Amino acid sequence: MTAPEEPAFTPSRPSRPPAWTRLALVLAVLIPLGLVAAGIFYVLGLSPRRPARTAATTPVGAAPPRAPAPSGAGPGAVPPRLSLPPLLPGHPRVSLPRAGHRPVVLNFFASWCGPCKQELPLLARAARHEHGRIAFVGVDVNDNAAHARQLVRTSGVRYPVGQDPQGRAATRYGLLGLPTTVFIGADGRVARAVSGQLTPAALDHWLHALSRAK
Repeated sequence: MTAPEEPAFTPSRPSRPPAWTRLALVLAVLIPLGLVAAGIFYVLGLSPRRPARTAATTPVGAAPPRAPAPSGAGPGAVPPRLSLPPLLPGHPRVSLPRAGHRPVVLNFFASWCGPCKQELPLLARAARHEHGRIAFVGVDVNDNAAHARQLVRTSGVRYPVGQDPQGRAATRYGLLGLPTTVFIGADGRVARAVSGQLTPAALDHWLHALSRAK
C-alpha cells in the first residue's frame, strides 16, 4: 500500500496592510515634520500668512511719511475749479477762496467711509483752532445727503461743505480713495495732497507748513 502523496507546498504571498493603514503610517510621519517646519518659520518670522516684521521710525520733527498724491492735485499744481451745491440747505454754493487770500484745507469724505468718520472731528477742531487764518472746505462724495448732514453735525463741522453726488469733482482731482485732503497754499497752488486718514501729527505738520508759507 502506497502512502498518499503530500500536496505540493506553495508559499503564500505576505498580506499587505489595508490602504487606510498605509495612509495612517504616512500621516504619522508627515504631520510631525510639518509641525517642526511651521515652528521654525514662526520663530524666524517667515510665516507665509504674514509679512516679515519690520519697524519704521520717524525722527522727531521730521515730516510724516508721504502717501501717494492724487494725480489731479500734485504739488505745485493749480487745483481744479470747484463750484458745488451746499450740503446744508440755505447756504451758498461752495467754492475755493481766491488765490492770494489765505491757505485752504480741502477735504473729500463720505458718511459711508469709516476712516472719514474718524478724521472729520479732527478737521473740525483744527478749523475752529485756526480762527479763519486757514480756510477749510469739505466735499461730500457719492453719498446719501441725509447721512452726510448727520455726520457733519455730529462731527462739529462748521466750515462750508459741498455735495459731489456723482463724484465729478473727485474725478477732476484724481482721487485715489477716501478720505483725501488737499493742502493749498495762499498762492493758490497745491502744497500737498494726502490720500488716507490724517493723523493729528500729520495734520499739524501741514497746517504749520501752510502758515509758514503765507
